[in-house]
Amino acid sequence: MLTGNVGIEMHRKTPEEVAFLKEIIPGHTYEETLDMFEERFGHRLSKPSLTTWACDNGIKAGTTSKMRRYTDEEREFLDGYVPGHTRKEITDAFNERFEPAITITQVTSYTKNNKLSTGLTGYYEQGHVPANKGTKGMTGANSASFGPGHVPGNLRPVGSERTSKGYIYIKVRDTIPEGGDWRDLWKMKHRVLWEKEKGPIPEGSLVVFINGDRADVRIENLMIVTKSQHAIMNKFGVRGCCEESMRTGKLIADIESKTYRLRKLEFGPLKEMEANKDDKRHGTSTGYQYGCRCERCCSANRIYQFNARQRRRQG
Repeated sequence: MLTGNVGIEMHRKTPEEVAFLKEIIPGHTYEETLDMFEERFGHRLSKPSLTTWACDNGIKAGTTSKMRRYTDEEREFLDGYVPGHTRKEITDAFNERFEPAITITQVTSYTKNNKLSTGLTGYYEQGHVPANKGTKGMTGANSASFGPGHVPGNLRPVGSERTSKGYIYIKVRDTIPEGGDWRDLWKMKHRVLWEKEKGPIPEGSLVVFINGDRADVRIENLMIVTKSQHAIMNKFGVRGCCEESMRTGKLIADIESKTYRLRKLEFGPLKEMEANKDDKRHGTSTGYQYGCRCERCCSANRIYQFNARQRRRQG
């Protein structure tokens, strides 16, 4: 039987085969079941088809790996030898006496499953004498000790450059100033060039790349913008263009920012509405959108939000 146009032959199991699989799969691995099925019926199933069939019918196969079965003699030895010995000592002693050998991981599993404890804490007992006691001053500096004024072999001189996330950094000093960090050693190269050519960068401003290439640090490819302008320019996708487009984007950002401030100044205080409680805008969605927080407007807004949720549920 072919399924669609995939061309894979599907085997429909007979009632006898189904009964055989239901009896054999529990307690056996899939490989063992496949071998037994082929020996019994003369043809072999694929492992994916068998695992899918077993899963669909809620039949769980035996374990895929053989568990270590301990004899009574081995259990008696482990139960008596575990206290007071490390797991490595237990493993070595067991392997010298019994076959097949076990690993430290198996010893750990056995002790946990049988709630056995070695009794060892891993701490030094009271009165422990360190092995190097009394050796202070007996040895001097070795050939690998760093002396005063040692210079690391991988120290990079001032003026060295490195790249991170597309930006070029240049080393401007060797030592970290008091209260500083590594960022005082390495500066973005395009900011260093801008300050060298144009002067200090105003607080709250950024130096951006006109063509969007962070590796192009030519002064002709740099432009200074405020963080507000940068955010609005990113919003409208004005970046990585020509100089004319970038300057136009700055103008658009200034217009957007100015418009927002005017709206905020015009509608923010709501002096007229606050002074006149009989204003018709009170208690309407329009009034609330203007920012009024009176009881009528808040109540109207709650009703508006409730109706909006109802419409979304119905739609």
